[in-house]
Amino acid sequence: LPGDLADKVGKLPVPSAQTETERNIYLGIGIVLAVAALVVFLLVICLCRRINMAIEVLKQAAKAVRSMPALLIVPIVIWVLTIGVVAYWVVVFVYLASSGTFDPAQHVYVWDDTLRYMLIYHLFGLLWTRAW
Repeated sequence: LPGDLADKVGKLPVPSAQTETERNIYLGIGIVLAVAALVVFLLVICLCRRINMAIEVLKQAAKAVRSMPALLIVPIVIWVLTIGVVAYWVVVFVYLASSGTFDPAQHVYVWDDTLRYMLIYHLFGLLWTRAW
């Protein structure tokens, strides 16, 4: 380091644990982290064959995507269709919900049994179409 910078670095306070309790806490944290690192290292060693198999699976998946690029378009198409189905469901639900008779005294729509069954049927229609 240049002369001035070396002097300034040498004068910086060094953080240290002030009490024996703090030193013990830091020692305990260090031991726990070291044991966790050892466990992870042993897991990597033990699962090396499975990790290599996962890498090969990813390589094959990459080859499949490279040979069939349309695979990347399918989720986008499904997302757009899902948005369309949900938008259609919301519009029809609003029409059904507002087709009851309005009771100005209570400020609510009153639905007869047929309309209630239509709303329930419509809800299950959404759940059914979303299941694909």
